[in-house]
Amino acid sequence: MKAARIARFSPTEAIEITDVARPVLQASHVLIEVRASSINPVDLASCSGRMKDTLHLEPPMTLGFDVAGVVAELGADVRGLAIGDEVFGTAGVTVGGSGAWAELATAPTKTLARRPRRVGFIESAAAALAGASAVQALDEILRLQRDQRILIHGGAGGIGSIAIQIAKHTGAHVTATASGAGIDLALGLGADRVINYKAEDFIRDGRRYDAVLDTVGGDTYERSFEVLVPGGAIVSLKHQIDLELMRLHGVKAFFMLTRMTPAHLGSVARLIDEHAVKIHVDRTFPLDRIREAMRAKEHEHVLGKIGIEIGAQAR
Repeated sequence: MKAARIARFSPTEAIEITDVARPVLQASHVLIEVRASSINPVDLASCSGRMKDTLHLEPPMTLGFDVAGVVAELGADVRGLAIGDEVFGTAGVTVGGSGAWAELATAPTKTLARRPRRVGFIESAAAALAGASAVQALDEILRLQRDQRILIHGGAGGIGSIAIQIAKHTGAHVTATASGAGIDLALGLGADRVINYKAEDFIRDGRRYDAVLDTVGGDTYERSFEVLVPGGAIVSLKHQIDLELMRLHGVKAFFMLTRMTPAHLGSVARLIDEHAVKIHVDRTFPLDRIREAMRAKEHEHVLGKIGIEIGAQAR
């Protein structure tokens, strides 16, 4: 079978599409005929080795986290799924999977759920990690409530574009940061207000928020403490907790590493099927153009997600 692999940590040019053996199926895993995947920032970090210690990565390995496809075989201990079920989630090596960028992949059932029915395999894959991240951040950590005010940094990105819609579905008032075509995308997804971060300073208009979701990090994270109301909360996917800023401003701060569980994925699938969330796929590449797709993710202004078409009937 064909898979996108790296022999060593390196730039994206070192990714090779090669023939590999069918992955060995563990008792708690399923074998998936992969139809689609997508690209996340963690894929760039995995390829380059920037997160090798955090994620415990060691090449050679098959890349790819997000997965959507059809269950082809069940491990001996698997319950609750059947051959022919259409699923989405992650098959990344960091969770014990064999890597999603392949024609066949194994994944533990604890990182999968039945995919949303209203969209195709590509949108399902694109919704996996980004959707689980948004659900975990807003529902579990921030516990966002109706009529609260939230600022979402990176509103046109994969996580941000989904978080806008979940926050609006909750009944919150949503401000997002974006630029260029991302401004219209964020407004179209339901943001009440969008700040053009290239032309406006989000702390200078005097508005204050109950919650901040940070998908950007750096100076944006640090300055976001200034716009929180006392007792408010910020969760970042990019920056470790700054205890000094948290105490100075009298707010709560969280750092989040996404846990992709059947419950998180089930929530994402329900929101999509109930028309509460749309998945924006900027463009789609076939697996044999994965290097081009990775370059686009790294160097271009991508709105939402980049999809990867792997198997037949991906759409």
